[in-house]
This record gives sequence, C-alpha cells and structure tokens, in this order.
Amino acid sequence: MRTLVLITTFALACTAAALPPDPTQTEFIRRMESGRHQPPGRLDADSAHSYDMISLSLDYRVDPAGQPMTGWAAVRLVARESLTRIPLNAQGMTVLGVNVFDQALPFTHVHDTLSVDYAMQIGDTVTLDIHVSVPAETEPGGVGFHSEASHAYTFSEPYGARRWMPCFDQPFDKFDEVTVAVNMPASWWLASNGALIQTTYPSAGRKREVYYHNHPISTYLVMLAAGSFARQFETVDGILYRYFTFRADSAEAAYDWQRTPQMVSVYENLFGDYPFEQYGMVQTDIMGGWGAMEHQTFTTYGYHLVDGERTYEGVVAHELAHMWFGDAVTCVDFRNVWLNEGFATYATALFYEATEGQAALDTIMRDMSEHYLNDGALWPHPIYDPPFNMMFSVNEYEKAAWVLHMLREQLLGDSLFFAAMRSYFSEFSGGWANTEDFIAAANQAAGVDLHWFFNQWVYQPGHPVVIFNVIPRNPTPHDVTVMILQVQTFGPTFRFPLSVEARTAEGTSSQMVWFDQHSQWEVVSFASDVDSAWLSTFQPVLVEFRTVNADEKPEIVRDFSLGPIYPNPFNSTARVPFVLRAAGRAVLRVYDVNGRLVKTLADASFSPGRHEIEFAAEPALSSGLYLVTLESGAQRRIAKALLVK
Repeated sequence: MRTLVLITTFALACTAAALPPDPTQTEFIRRMESGRHQPPGRLDADSAHSYDMISLSLDYRVDPAGQPMTGWAAVRLVARESLTRIPLNAQGMTVLGVNVFDQALPFTHVHDTLSVDYAMQIGDTVTLDIHVSVPAETEPGGVGFHSEASHAYTFSEPYGARRWMPCFDQPFDKFDEVTVAVNMPASWWLASNGALIQTTYPSAGRKREVYYHNHPISTYLVMLAAGSFARQFETVDGILYRYFTFRADSAEAAYDWQRTPQMVSVYENLFGDYPFEQYGMVQTDIMGGWGAMEHQTFTTYGYHLVDGERTYEGVVAHELAHMWFGDAVTCVDFRNVWLNEGFATYATALFYEATEGQAALDTIMRDMSEHYLNDGALWPHPIYDPPFNMMFSVNEYEKAAWVLHMLREQLLGDSLFFAAMRSYFSEFSGGWANTEDFIAAANQAAGVDLHWFFNQWVYQPGHPVVIFNVIPRNPTPHDVTVMILQVQTFGPTFRFPLSVEARTAEGTSSQMVWFDQHSQWEVVSFASDVDSAWLSTFQPVLVEFRTVNADEKPEIVRDFSLGPIYPNPFNSTARVPFVLRAAGRAVLRVYDVNGRLVKTLADASFSPGRHEIEFAAEPALSSGLYLVTLESGAQRRIAKALLVK
C-alpha cells in the first residue's frame, strides 16, 4: 500500500504550507497512509471465494466537477466449485444491468454484495458484463472515485476497489490482465496500469484512451487518473517513465522526480530486476493533495508533495519500492501488510544508504526508532495482524523496517540478507506471500531456524525496555561488566545484542554482547586495560533505555511529539495527545489545508510529559482535512485530522 494521511507528524516550518526538507519522510509516509481505514465488506473469507478472477476490462466515461463515472466492467472468472449464483463486492454504486453474451441476467444488489444468477461447474469460465454508475466521493481521503474540476482519479487501498468496480476485493485474488478504457474530455490525458495502446476521438470534444497491463495485479492496485495534465517521458535502461503533472507544477515535478531511474537502479541491484516495463507518477489531489498510492506501474501522487525542492523525495522512493514489495509481491491479506509497508520503508532507507552512505542510513534508522518509541508504546500491538484501525500504524512501517534492519545487522550480514530479499522477491513475484514465506527465505539464507527472532519481533507486541549499568575494569582491568534489566510491560523477554564501547590505550573499540533474560549481566573482555566504557550511542536493536534518577524512579526518555490524534477520522470531537520533553509554553493550533487558522486549541505553560487536548469542531466547520500544529520553543510538529460529518 502506499499513502494517505489523516494524521501526520513531521517537523513543521514557519507555516503549515511550508514544510522543511527531510530526505527520508518515513514518519510522514506512514502518517499519510494511516488514514486508509475502509472496512472490508461481506465477501472476505477464502471459504466464500468460490471462483478466481482472470481478467478485468473497464470501459468508463469520466467527466469533471463531481459527475458520476458510468460504463461497463467486464469481469472474467473461473469457477472453483459448482455455482448457481456469483457474488461480487460492489459498494455504493448503482448496478444498471448484468449481461453474459448480451443476454441480461437476474441479479440482486444488497449493501456491499452483487449476486448474479448464473450456473457454473468447476472449471467453467464466464465474462460478466456489468453496467454501473459510480458516484464521486465527497471526502478528500475517501476510497473510490474522485471527480474534480480539472481531473478525476480512483483510490482503493485497502478495500475501496469495490466502490468503483465490481470485483472480489481481496489482495490475494489477482487479475492476470487488466484493460482500462476511458472516454473523457478531449483536452484530458489518461494514466492507468500498463501501457497506452489506443487513442481515438469518438465524438466532438471527447477522447478515448485505452491502457493494457498483462501482469498479475490485485484489485486495490488497479487505477485510473484522467485530467488536463502536462506530460513528460523518458526511457532509461529499457524502462519507460511517464510523469503526468498539473501544468503549473511540471518544472518542479521534473526536478523532484528526476532521481526515479536512479532509485530503480539501486533497487534492481538490491532486490532483482524491475518487474514491469513502465513506471509513472500522476499528480492529483489524493488525500487532499497530501497522499500517494503505489498503483501498479503508475503511482498517484498528491500535488502538495511537489515543491521543486525534493522535500518529499522519500515518498517517491517509498512508492517506487512498492513495485517490488506490495505490487509484484503482494501480501496475501492485510494481516501481513508489513510485508508491503515495512519493506518499502526500509527500501527507502537503503536508497539513501546507497547514494549518501552509512551515516545517512544511521540517521534514518535513528529517526525511525524515535518515531516508533514515541508512538508504539501508546498503541502496542504485534506487527502481524494489527487491529483494523491501526493497519497503517508505526508498527507496520517504522518498527517493521527495523525488523529488517535487525535481521540484516544482527543475524545475516549484507550478503545473506540481500540474498534472502532477492530469493523472496524472485519466488513470489507475480503472486502473493505471507509472513511465513519471508521467514522461510530468511531461514534458507541463514541455514538455521530464525522463528525465535520473528516470534518476538513480528508475532508479539512491544520492544525491549532496558535499565542498564556499565562497569569498566570489572572484574579485571581488561573487562567491562554490563548489567541489564528488561522492564517492558508488553511483549516477551527479548533476545537481543547491545554494542559496548571501551577506551583503552590503543584507542576506542566496540564489541557486541547478547542478552536473553529478564535480569542479566555479562562480562566483555578487551585486549588491554579499560579506561572507560559505555553503551554505543547507536544500537543495532530497537530498544528503549530507561534511566534511573536520583530518587531511583525510572523515567522513559521521549522525544517532543504530537499525535496520534484519535479517533481519526472524527465526527465532532477528537483528542490531540502530545509529549513535551521539558516544561514550557506550548501552542496548539488548527489550520485548514490552505493554511488558514481555524482554531487555537491551547496556548499555555505545560509540565514535561504527556498531555491531551480536545479538538471540538465548530458546527460551521466543514468536512475535510485539517492540520494540527504543536509549537514549543524552537520545536514544531504537525498532525493531520479528517473531519467527517
């Protein structure tokens, strides 16, 4: 999955409209995507899945300014068992008719389910031609079909494909091929999956373009975006790149997106060949212009993320990485969403490691650790099978990226780690995978069973919270004794290493020491007498250190943070949590997406620690996306909240 934000915490510049460059954007990406909370419908269990989809052919008419999208969806499928009725997901649309070979079929359409009366035996195939009218979504973060003044587009993750095309809307049932045809205003251009194969002009003022994609594709990755775009093309190493932008933003986008082919080259070296023939990005107002979504071969990209300064280049790298992990290899279901999001988040860090060096990787991972420790303790749940409203949380992004980093740094090393990544991608490309599939690839590379590692980090919640003491020259002048106590509330007693540094006459050196008990001490020996010793500033593990103050009361050291706002979306009242590292004045304000001040929530002095303020929306406040800012001294953060009335 890629990106939409209802809650976004990142450093804020002087105004809500001017955000400072951050080459990683990892927290922004995760916050942006955290708003994707479209509940699944009634066709969810594999046991209810009595057929497999083969192909999809869409032939729609699209118009601007909120008009509905109308046309035909042809779904070809093969029966897995004997059927008298064929159920599909179809939510919020009007089904005008269902045909097979131009013969009308009886059907019912209740809530989310379209049931077509048609008898099939195991192995039979049929193409259902379904005539639909799809209303335009009115909420900026909503899934489905959006129609604006100058463009229209679709957005589906996780369960929104059913809102604009009848289908079996689960990620594991992939179409083998997809054709998307759109009749649109003649001044518009179409972006969709695969390659443009036909352009015609069926009537005065109208254009019809057709795209075809012959790779397996999940329903939530099918897309269309049509509008009055400026278009740029380039072919690099046999891959066609398409960049469709608002006309006023074409020059800035050309700069912001310029390193896309370089990103592909880095990812190919790490994971394997790019899995498709084309890649593109199309600018829309997805998620109020603050979102992005990794639609297969053509990422939909929010217009606010184009600024001519590469502020959001990390989003470009993240969405592109999904072509390998998420699109070519898709999680079998969203219990395994970390296989999409954690992998793309870590891949972004790997791009900056490849282009800017080890220090860049360390900085990114340190930032991810801080983001996770700020938010993860507030919402503890395992990476695997998260609660539905936390499907796109810090655990599935930053913590999951750290799982891959720890696998690499603690257990496999570069050679075996990237061998495992390439093997996993090669085996499951074009299909789906689950967590056990990736564990099998890691086990094969390691030559040992690593389930213990994934059990504690993926299948169970939490992280190690450690009180420690480092004693140099103990028990001998050459030794350092490290004592730790694991005091986490959630999760197991973890097995993990810590890096210990010591200064001797020969200089500073470091060693790794492993811990696996609630209370434990270990002796680390160095080559010569130790003058001083300490735990390394940057550790190869996602760990939270507790210090003990003079009163022997442990305190958790936390960063300055805002959010997550909850509930989100909200109807009338939301809670805005924030953490201050030191006592002082803090100001909470609410802006609309145009940067206009809507409300000041707080302007007062606060003590250190966690606080919470209520955001009560005024009756006159319209539905939409709002920016909540926190300022205290020189520190600033911003979060996003979606008001739905």
